[in-house]
Amino acid sequence: GVDLRTGVGVDRLEADDGRVARVVLSDGAVVEADVVVIGIGVIPNTEWLEGSGLAIDNGVVCDATMLAAPGITAAGDVARWPNGRFDEVMRIEHWDNAIEQGVHAAERLLVDDADALPFEPVPWFWSDQYDRKLQMAGRIGPADDIHLATGSFEERRFAQLHGRNGRLVGVLGLNRPRHVMQYKTMIQNGTSFEDAVATEISPVGTTATVLVALAGVAALVDWWSVARERLGVEFIAKPLVVIGLIGAALAVDSGDGVVRGLVVAALGASLVGDVVLMTPDARFEAGVFAFLVAHVLYITAFLETGGLDVGAGVAAAVLIIGIGLGAVPQIIAGARLRGPAVQTGVTVSLAVIAVTALLAAATGALTAMIAGALLLTSDALLGWNQFVDRAPGGRVLVQVTNHAAHVGFVLWLTS
Repeated sequence: GVDLRTGVGVDRLEADDGRVARVVLSDGAVVEADVVVIGIGVIPNTEWLEGSGLAIDNGVVCDATMLAAPGITAAGDVARWPNGRFDEVMRIEHWDNAIEQGVHAAERLLVDDADALPFEPVPWFWSDQYDRKLQMAGRIGPADDIHLATGSFEERRFAQLHGRNGRLVGVLGLNRPRHVMQYKTMIQNGTSFEDAVATEISPVGTTATVLVALAGVAALVDWWSVARERLGVEFIAKPLVVIGLIGAALAVDSGDGVVRGLVVAALGASLVGDVVLMTPDARFEAGVFAFLVAHVLYITAFLETGGLDVGAGVAAAVLIIGIGLGAVPQIIAGARLRGPAVQTGVTVSLAVIAVTALLAAATGALTAMIAGALLLTSDALLGWNQFVDRAPGGRVLVQVTNHAAHVGFVLWLTS
């Protein structure tokens, strides 16, 4: 883990046998250390410019266009200029700013004073700490108006807005990348603080919405091809559905990168299962194994979230048992005719499927509950069609419920 100390400095380093051994802090605390990383360089190195005629004050002083003197511009950590967007003279130490500022400074040298544009960026930075993404855009201060736009500090997932003089001037976000970037755009557009507070930002986003819609179109084609037994079309449409949903899962605003990775991996395993079952020499057992891996990945994702609702899980268990008493024994009996290995595999698969649906319900999220129930239905239909009776439209129903379940799990990532 990380032990973050604030409001305290380093007094000295102590060594044993010529190697650093501990760090003594200014409050007297001692931190044992094998390696010490020292960050230096936050004071602008402008000594070499003394006597040059340039104005030096905590950096090279520039005008709003990044001009330090006729024919001379400055950019990067050393440049200090008035940013009219925030009515503030600032010097920013971040590589993203250095890139944008360098481009602007070069362009400034190529135009006349009358055509020069001010450099008014929205500063921002980010830091990935394990499974947490911290981001800030704009300029925030202790006297700002503050509004918690989404999430909570307790769950370590939020976006907090900062307003000043009636305008949105900053946003601080933890595991809310989509919100931070959209509020950053609002800051660039000069949005009022009142309007920013009133704006609802969807965690799904345009990209994910388009990908889900495209997956939906592919699903309709797939269902048609299954009903009409057009294997060639099915072989193309079915994978496209899952590929679209994988893209959507990567695009939605998820609060946990590990959980997102597990869901994406589960979708990938389902894709493998779909492809295996469509091949000319399809092996049902291999396809079922791929789906079993997908279920295990979903189960791991649910457990990773923590805070499962025991009551919801128990209620789901009762419902699953009630429904399963009618279909499961017949599916297992049918699998027995294929041999002991098939029977064992199907029994294990049904048990894992039930656990998946149970834990999906225990998350307390409606999308996960519905998705878990649909996935359970899909796999039960698959087993029924394979080992009991090929009901009319059974293969189509398997696909409809399976696709709907995966959409639900993608949407669950935003909850």
